[in-house]
Amino acid sequence: MTTLDHNLEIHEAEYQRPELEIINSDRISPYSNYKLPVYDNFDEPNVVFGGAVEHAGYGTVYTDYWLMNDSNDTKYEIRRCESDHPLTDIWIVKDCALGTQLDGINTYVARKLMAVGFNVLIKSQELDFSIKQSESAFNTHRVLSHLHKLGIINAENIAIEGHSRGAMVGIGTIDYSEQFGRSVIYANLSDPCIAKPLKLDKETFGKVLRLYVDALHLGSTILRGSIENHRSYLIKTIDASASGWAQFGRTLLSLCDGEAGKMASKLPSKTHATIGFYKNCGFNDAKIYREILAQENYPGIRFVEPRGGHTEYIGKNGIRPVIDLFSRLGQQLADGTPLQDINYSYVQGFCPYILK
Repeated sequence: MTTLDHNLEIHEAEYQRPELEIINSDRISPYSNYKLPVYDNFDEPNVVFGGAVEHAGYGTVYTDYWLMNDSNDTKYEIRRCESDHPLTDIWIVKDCALGTQLDGINTYVARKLMAVGFNVLIKSQELDFSIKQSESAFNTHRVLSHLHKLGIINAENIAIEGHSRGAMVGIGTIDYSEQFGRSVIYANLSDPCIAKPLKLDKETFGKVLRLYVDALHLGSTILRGSIENHRSYLIKTIDASASGWAQFGRTLLSLCDGEAGKMASKLPSKTHATIGFYKNCGFNDAKIYREILAQENYPGIRFVEPRGGHTEYIGKNGIRPVIDLFSRLGQQLADGTPLQDINYSYVQGFCPYILK
Protein backbone atom coordinates (compact mmCIF):
# COMPACT_ATOMS: atom_id res chain seq x y z
CA MET A 1 0.00 0.00 0.00
CA THR A 2 1.41 3.39 -0.97
CA THR A 3 1.60 6.35 1.42
CA LEU A 4 -1.11 8.06 -0.62
CA ASP A 5 -3.42 5.06 -0.33
CA HIS A 6 -2.73 4.75 3.40
CA ASN A 7 -3.50 8.43 4.02
CA LEU A 8 -6.66 8.17 1.93
CA GLU A 9 -7.82 5.16 3.94
CA ILE A 10 -7.37 7.11 7.17
CA HIS A 11 -9.22 10.15 5.81
CA GLU A 12 -12.14 8.12 4.49
CA ALA A 13 -12.44 6.24 7.76
CA GLU A 14 -12.68 9.49 9.74
CA TYR A 15 -14.90 11.47 7.40
CA GLN A 16 -18.37 10.84 6.08
CA ARG A 17 -19.79 13.15 3.46
CA PRO A 18 -22.76 14.99 5.02
CA GLU A 19 -26.14 14.14 3.59
CA LEU A 20 -27.48 17.15 1.72
CA GLU A 21 -31.14 17.95 1.67
CA ILE A 22 -32.23 18.22 -1.96
CA ILE A 23 -35.37 20.26 -2.44
CA ASN A 24 -37.29 21.03 -5.61
CA SER A 25 -37.60 24.77 -5.31
CA ASP A 26 -39.27 27.37 -7.52
CA ARG A 27 -36.47 29.74 -6.58
CA ILE A 28 -34.05 28.00 -8.93
CA SER A 29 -36.40 26.87 -11.70
CA PRO A 30 -35.70 29.97 -13.87
CA TYR A 31 -32.03 28.99 -13.95
CA SER A 32 -32.75 26.01 -16.16
CA ASN A 33 -33.28 28.48 -19.03
CA TYR A 34 -30.24 30.60 -18.21
CA LYS A 35 -27.60 30.89 -20.93
CA LEU A 36 -24.11 32.16 -20.36
CA PRO A 37 -23.70 35.63 -21.85
CA VAL A 38 -21.66 35.83 -25.04
CA TYR A 39 -18.82 38.35 -25.01
CA ASP A 40 -16.52 39.46 -27.80
CA ASN A 41 -12.83 38.76 -27.49
CA PHE A 42 -12.01 42.21 -28.95
CA ASP A 43 -8.41 43.19 -29.60
CA GLU A 44 -5.53 41.90 -27.55
CA PRO A 45 -5.13 43.66 -24.20
CA ASN A 46 -2.49 46.32 -23.66
CA VAL A 47 -0.17 45.39 -20.83
CA VAL A 48 2.30 47.54 -18.92
CA PHE A 49 4.59 44.98 -17.36
CA GLY A 50 5.83 45.93 -13.92
CA GLY A 51 9.03 45.20 -12.08
CA ALA A 52 9.90 42.10 -10.08
CA VAL A 53 9.83 41.87 -6.29
CA GLU A 54 11.68 39.04 -4.59
CA HIS A 55 9.96 37.26 -1.71
CA ALA A 56 12.73 35.37 0.07
CA GLY A 57 11.92 31.71 0.48
CA TYR A 58 8.86 31.89 -1.77
CA GLY A 59 9.57 33.26 -5.22
CA THR A 60 9.24 36.34 -7.41
CA VAL A 61 6.17 38.55 -7.79
CA TYR A 62 5.36 40.68 -10.83
CA THR A 63 2.55 43.26 -10.87
CA ASP A 64 1.25 44.42 -14.25
CA TYR A 65 -1.37 46.93 -15.41
CA TRP A 66 -3.86 45.70 -18.00
CA LEU A 67 -6.21 47.57 -20.33
CA MET A 68 -8.57 45.00 -21.85
CA ASN A 69 -9.46 46.98 -25.00
CA ASP A 70 -13.12 46.02 -24.65
CA SER A 71 -16.23 48.17 -24.98
CA ASN A 72 -15.92 49.23 -21.32
CA ASP A 73 -12.19 50.01 -21.39
CA THR A 74 -11.92 47.63 -18.43
CA LYS A 75 -8.72 47.87 -16.42
CA TYR A 76 -7.06 45.47 -13.99
CA GLU A 77 -3.98 44.99 -11.93
CA ILE A 78 -2.63 41.47 -12.43
CA ARG A 79 -0.10 39.91 -10.10
CA ARG A 80 1.99 36.90 -11.20
CA CYS A 81 3.53 35.02 -8.30
CA GLU A 82 6.20 32.59 -9.50
CA SER A 83 7.41 29.96 -7.04
CA ASP A 84 11.14 29.37 -6.57
CA HIS A 85 10.46 25.63 -6.63
CA PRO A 86 7.34 24.92 -8.75
CA LEU A 87 6.07 21.35 -8.63
CA THR A 88 3.96 21.78 -11.76
CA ASP A 89 3.33 24.17 -14.64
CA ILE A 90 -0.36 24.37 -13.67
CA TRP A 91 -1.15 27.83 -12.32
CA ILE A 92 -3.65 28.62 -9.58
CA VAL A 93 -5.89 31.52 -10.61
CA LYS A 94 -7.38 33.78 -7.96
CA ASP A 95 -9.88 36.62 -8.37
CA CYS A 96 -10.10 39.14 -5.52
CA ALA A 97 -12.96 39.23 -3.03
CA LEU A 98 -15.17 42.29 -2.78
CA GLY A 99 -13.31 45.28 -1.37
CA THR A 100 -9.90 43.58 -1.34
CA GLN A 101 -6.87 44.43 -3.42
CA LEU A 102 -3.78 42.54 -4.54
CA ASP A 103 -1.84 43.32 -1.40
CA GLY A 104 -2.63 41.88 2.01
CA ILE A 105 -4.49 38.60 2.28
CA ASN A 106 -4.49 37.81 -1.45
CA THR A 107 -0.72 37.98 -1.78
CA TYR A 108 -0.34 36.26 1.60
CA VAL A 109 -2.33 33.25 0.34
CA ALA A 110 -0.34 33.31 -2.90
CA ARG A 111 2.93 33.22 -0.94
CA LYS A 112 1.71 30.19 0.99
CA LEU A 113 0.80 28.46 -2.27
CA MET A 114 4.19 29.39 -3.76
CA ALA A 115 5.82 27.75 -0.74
CA VAL A 116 4.13 24.42 -1.56
CA GLY A 117 5.16 24.60 -5.21
CA PHE A 118 2.44 26.45 -7.13
CA ASN A 119 2.58 29.54 -9.31
CA VAL A 120 -0.36 31.88 -8.68
CA LEU A 121 -2.06 34.56 -10.78
CA ILE A 122 -4.16 37.15 -8.90
CA LYS A 123 -6.61 39.38 -10.77
CA SER A 124 -7.92 42.53 -9.10
CA GLN A 125 -11.46 43.80 -9.14
CA GLU A 126 -12.23 46.02 -12.10
CA LEU A 127 -10.67 49.46 -11.66
CA ASP A 128 -12.86 52.59 -11.78
CA PHE A 129 -15.75 50.61 -13.29
CA SER A 130 -17.88 47.53 -12.68
CA ILE A 131 -19.11 44.79 -15.00
CA LYS A 132 -21.13 41.60 -14.69
CA GLN A 133 -19.50 38.70 -12.89
CA SER A 134 -19.70 36.58 -16.02
CA GLU A 135 -17.80 39.20 -18.02
CA SER A 136 -15.16 39.41 -15.30
CA ALA A 137 -14.78 35.61 -15.53
CA PHE A 138 -14.52 35.88 -19.31
CA ASN A 139 -11.80 38.50 -18.87
CA THR A 140 -9.90 36.16 -16.56
CA HIS A 141 -9.61 33.81 -19.52
CA ARG A 142 -8.57 36.65 -21.82
CA VAL A 143 -5.72 37.45 -19.44
CA LEU A 144 -4.67 33.80 -19.29
CA SER A 145 -4.82 33.39 -23.05
CA HIS A 146 -2.70 36.50 -23.66
CA LEU A 147 -0.04 35.41 -21.16
CA HIS A 148 -0.06 31.95 -22.71
CA LYS A 149 0.41 33.44 -26.19
CA LEU A 150 3.36 35.48 -24.94
CA GLY A 151 4.92 32.33 -23.51
CA ILE A 152 4.90 33.70 -19.96
CA ILE A 153 2.67 30.97 -18.52
CA ASN A 154 1.19 27.65 -19.62
CA ALA A 155 -2.57 28.17 -19.38
CA GLU A 156 -3.82 24.93 -20.94
CA ASN A 157 -4.75 23.58 -17.50
CA ILE A 158 -5.43 25.70 -14.42
CA ALA A 159 -6.76 25.44 -10.88
CA ILE A 160 -8.91 28.07 -9.15
CA GLU A 161 -8.90 29.47 -5.62
CA GLY A 162 -11.31 32.15 -4.48
CA HIS A 163 -13.22 33.58 -1.56
CA SER A 164 -16.57 35.44 -1.64
CA ARG A 165 -16.65 37.43 -4.91
CA GLY A 166 -13.51 35.55 -5.93
CA ALA A 167 -15.41 32.28 -5.59
CA MET A 168 -18.37 33.69 -7.53
CA VAL A 169 -16.20 34.84 -10.43
CA GLY A 170 -14.38 31.52 -10.14
CA ILE A 171 -17.64 29.70 -10.89
CA GLY A 172 -17.91 31.67 -14.12
CA THR A 173 -14.27 30.99 -14.92
CA ILE A 174 -15.06 27.26 -14.85
CA ASP A 175 -18.09 27.86 -17.07
CA TYR A 176 -16.13 29.67 -19.79
CA SER A 177 -13.11 27.36 -19.74
CA GLU A 178 -14.30 25.11 -22.57
CA GLN A 179 -14.85 28.13 -24.82
CA PHE A 180 -11.16 28.96 -24.43
CA GLY A 181 -9.99 25.36 -24.84
CA ARG A 182 -8.85 25.31 -21.23
CA SER A 183 -9.31 22.75 -18.45
CA VAL A 184 -9.97 23.63 -14.81
CA ILE A 185 -8.61 20.62 -12.99
CA TYR A 186 -9.74 21.69 -9.51
CA ALA A 187 -11.33 24.63 -7.68
CA ASN A 188 -11.45 25.61 -4.03
CA LEU A 189 -14.33 28.07 -3.55
CA SER A 190 -14.96 29.63 -0.14
CA ASP A 191 -18.32 31.21 0.69
CA PRO A 192 -19.77 32.24 -2.68
CA CYS A 193 -22.77 34.50 -2.00
CA ILE A 194 -25.93 35.99 -3.55
CA ALA A 195 -27.21 33.05 -5.58
CA LYS A 196 -30.49 34.79 -6.36
CA PRO A 197 -31.33 38.44 -7.13
CA LEU A 198 -31.64 40.67 -4.10
CA LYS A 199 -34.98 42.40 -3.52
CA LEU A 200 -36.07 45.18 -1.21
CA ASP A 201 -37.55 42.87 1.41
CA LYS A 202 -37.00 41.67 4.96
CA GLU A 203 -34.70 38.85 3.89
CA THR A 204 -32.39 41.21 2.02
CA PHE A 205 -32.35 43.68 4.90
CA GLY A 206 -31.25 40.88 7.21
CA LYS A 207 -28.48 39.89 4.82
CA VAL A 208 -27.25 43.48 4.54
CA LEU A 209 -27.22 43.79 8.32
CA ARG A 210 -25.20 40.60 8.68
CA LEU A 211 -22.85 41.82 5.94
CA TYR A 212 -22.29 45.04 7.89
CA VAL A 213 -21.53 43.09 11.08
CA ASP A 214 -19.18 40.80 9.18
CA ALA A 215 -17.41 43.80 7.63
CA LEU A 216 -16.74 45.15 11.14
CA HIS A 217 -15.45 41.72 12.10
CA LEU A 218 -13.15 41.76 9.06
CA GLY A 219 -11.57 44.99 10.24
CA SER A 220 -11.02 43.64 13.74
CA THR A 221 -9.65 40.36 12.34
CA ILE A 222 -7.11 42.19 10.19
CA LEU A 223 -6.09 44.47 13.05
CA ARG A 224 -5.86 41.61 15.53
CA GLY A 225 -3.84 39.49 13.12
CA SER A 226 -1.54 42.40 12.38
CA ILE A 227 -0.87 42.99 16.07
CA GLU A 228 -0.72 39.43 17.37
CA ASN A 229 1.24 37.95 14.48
CA HIS A 230 3.16 41.06 13.44
CA ARG A 231 1.59 40.84 9.98
CA SER A 232 1.23 44.53 9.26
CA TYR A 233 0.81 43.80 5.54
CA LEU A 234 -2.68 42.39 6.28
CA ILE A 235 -3.83 45.98 6.79
CA LYS A 236 -3.27 46.43 3.04
CA THR A 237 -6.03 43.91 2.28
CA ILE A 238 -8.69 46.63 2.07
CA ASP A 239 -8.32 49.70 -0.13
CA ALA A 240 -9.55 52.31 2.34
CA SER A 241 -9.06 55.27 0.01
CA ALA A 242 -11.98 57.27 -1.37
CA SER A 243 -11.56 55.58 -4.76
CA GLY A 244 -11.41 52.21 -3.01
CA TRP A 245 -14.73 52.75 -1.27
CA ALA A 246 -16.27 54.01 -4.51
CA GLN A 247 -15.12 50.83 -6.26
CA PHE A 248 -16.51 48.78 -3.39
CA GLY A 249 -19.95 50.25 -4.03
CA ARG A 250 -19.77 49.76 -7.79
CA THR A 251 -18.63 46.16 -7.49
CA LEU A 252 -21.22 45.35 -4.80
CA LEU A 253 -24.02 46.45 -7.11
CA SER A 254 -22.71 44.12 -9.82
CA LEU A 255 -23.09 41.16 -7.44
CA CYS A 256 -26.72 41.79 -6.49
CA ASP A 257 -28.39 40.29 -9.57
CA GLY A 258 -27.84 36.71 -8.47
CA GLU A 259 -25.77 35.86 -11.52
CA ALA A 260 -23.44 33.68 -9.46
CA GLY A 261 -26.27 31.24 -8.79
CA LYS A 262 -27.21 31.23 -12.46
CA MET A 263 -23.59 30.55 -13.45
CA ALA A 264 -23.47 27.72 -10.91
CA SER A 265 -26.32 26.03 -12.80
CA LYS A 266 -24.04 25.87 -15.84
CA LEU A 267 -21.07 24.20 -14.18
CA PRO A 268 -20.00 21.09 -16.11
CA SER A 269 -21.05 17.88 -14.37
CA LYS A 270 -17.40 16.75 -14.40
CA THR A 271 -16.34 19.67 -12.17
CA HIS A 272 -14.01 18.83 -9.28
CA ALA A 273 -14.33 21.39 -6.51
CA THR A 274 -14.48 21.91 -2.78
CA ILE A 275 -17.04 24.55 -1.81
CA GLY A 276 -17.08 25.85 1.74
CA PHE A 277 -19.97 27.74 3.33
CA TYR A 278 -19.03 29.31 6.65
CA LYS A 279 -21.33 28.12 9.40
CA ASN A 280 -22.09 31.56 10.87
CA CYS A 281 -22.37 33.45 7.59
CA GLY A 282 -25.93 34.65 7.10
CA PHE A 283 -25.74 35.72 3.47
CA ASN A 284 -23.93 32.99 1.54
CA ASP A 285 -27.10 31.32 0.16
CA ALA A 286 -25.60 27.91 0.93
CA LYS A 287 -28.93 26.11 0.65
CA ILE A 288 -29.57 27.43 -2.86
CA TYR A 289 -26.11 26.53 -4.11
CA ARG A 290 -26.50 23.04 -2.67
CA GLU A 291 -29.82 22.66 -4.43
CA ILE A 292 -28.34 23.78 -7.74
CA LEU A 293 -25.28 21.57 -7.38
CA ALA A 294 -27.05 18.45 -6.19
CA GLN A 295 -24.69 15.58 -5.49
CA GLU A 296 -26.27 13.20 -7.96
CA ASN A 297 -25.49 15.66 -10.77
CA TYR A 298 -22.09 16.82 -9.48
CA PRO A 299 -20.31 13.87 -7.86
CA GLY A 300 -16.98 15.70 -7.97
CA ILE A 301 -18.13 18.60 -5.77
CA ARG A 302 -17.72 18.31 -2.00
CA PHE A 303 -19.36 20.77 0.39
CA VAL A 304 -17.77 21.62 3.73
CA GLU A 305 -18.93 23.86 6.55
CA PRO A 306 -16.04 25.77 8.16
CA ARG A 307 -16.49 27.34 11.56
CA GLY A 308 -16.94 31.10 11.85
CA GLY A 309 -18.36 33.86 9.72
CA HIS A 310 -17.65 35.10 6.22
CA THR A 311 -14.39 36.81 7.16
CA GLU A 312 -12.94 33.76 8.90
CA TYR A 313 -11.16 33.07 5.61
CA ILE A 314 -8.58 35.68 6.53
CA GLY A 315 -7.63 33.86 9.74
CA LYS A 316 -5.28 30.90 10.06
CA ASN A 317 -8.21 28.47 10.30
CA GLY A 318 -9.44 29.75 6.95
CA ILE A 319 -6.13 29.75 5.09
CA ARG A 320 -4.71 26.51 6.46
CA PRO A 321 -7.30 24.25 4.75
CA VAL A 322 -6.69 26.05 1.43
CA ILE A 323 -2.99 25.26 1.57
CA ASP A 324 -3.70 21.71 2.75
CA LEU A 325 -6.02 20.98 -0.18
CA PHE A 326 -3.61 22.31 -2.80
CA SER A 327 -0.67 20.57 -1.14
CA ARG A 328 -2.43 17.25 -1.71
CA LEU A 329 -3.09 18.18 -5.32
CA GLY A 330 0.50 19.32 -5.81
CA GLN A 331 1.83 16.08 -4.34
CA GLN A 332 0.12 14.06 -7.04
CA LEU A 333 1.12 16.44 -9.84
CA ALA A 334 4.75 16.35 -8.68
CA ASP A 335 4.61 12.54 -8.76
CA GLY A 336 3.61 12.71 -12.42
CA THR A 337 0.04 11.54 -11.92
CA PRO A 338 -1.90 12.02 -15.20
CA LEU A 339 -4.69 14.59 -14.82
CA GLN A 340 -7.35 11.97 -15.53
CA ASP A 341 -5.99 9.81 -12.68
CA ILE A 342 -5.85 12.44 -9.92
CA ASN A 343 -7.35 11.06 -6.71
CA TYR A 344 -9.75 13.85 -5.76
CA SER A 345 -11.03 11.96 -2.74
CA TYR A 346 -7.56 12.38 -1.30
CA VAL A 347 -7.36 16.06 -2.32
CA GLN A 348 -10.72 16.72 -0.65
CA GLY A 349 -9.93 14.62 2.41
CA PHE A 350 -10.89 15.21 6.01
CA CYS A 351 -9.98 18.60 7.50
CA PRO A 352 -10.79 18.25 11.24
CA TYR A 353 -10.13 21.92 11.98
CA ILE A 354 -12.80 23.28 9.63
CA LEU A 355 -15.67 20.80 9.53
CA LYS A 356 -18.44 20.88 12.09
